[in-house]
Amino acid sequence: MGRWHRFLLGTARDLPDLVPYMLSLSNAMARRLGPSGFHRKLYAGSEADRTTAASLDFQCVQAAAREILIGADGALLKAVHDGLIASTRHDLRPDLAALEGGAPVHLLSGAQSLRADPAEALAIERAFPWIDYQRFDQAGELLHLQETPRLLALAARHATPPAPPPGPDAAGGQS
Repeated sequence: MGRWHRFLLGTARDLPDLVPYMLSLSNAMARRLGPSGFHRKLYAGSEADRTTAASLDFQCVQAAAREILIGADGALLKAVHDGLIASTRHDLRPDLAALEGGAPVHLLSGAQSLRADPAEALAIERAFPWIDYQRFDQAGELLHLQETPRLLALAARHATPPAPPPGPDAAGGQS
């Protein structure tokens, strides 16, 4: 786990009242370092994430996200705040246990993720052997951008084709 990730997640778990200040500090650091410098520092421990963050596609998406994140109403910043605190305080194990025997469950992770604690991930794997775990060695926190085709193929395996439109008989038309 990266230092910044540990610090931010630990603050969210143990000192949630400080999270708004941490997010403000993150914004200040991003302004000082510039977007590219900020992402290089944030993802310093993950070659896969650094490479992704250097791509033009990522930079364009992040430019748009920054406009939303620092928007006048601050709605997204509040959502980030709440999500961060919830992610550190919510135990997923009861939720996962409730899914057993239902729809297929897949847990996907990038081996280079700076946010995931490897020991915790291993404990989850041992506790829920019925889950399909997939670890992507050449991916990190930005797995959704690094392995998009493979993720879409996995989702497509579980997609149900749409029902055909009703024929004339179903709509009250001619027989």
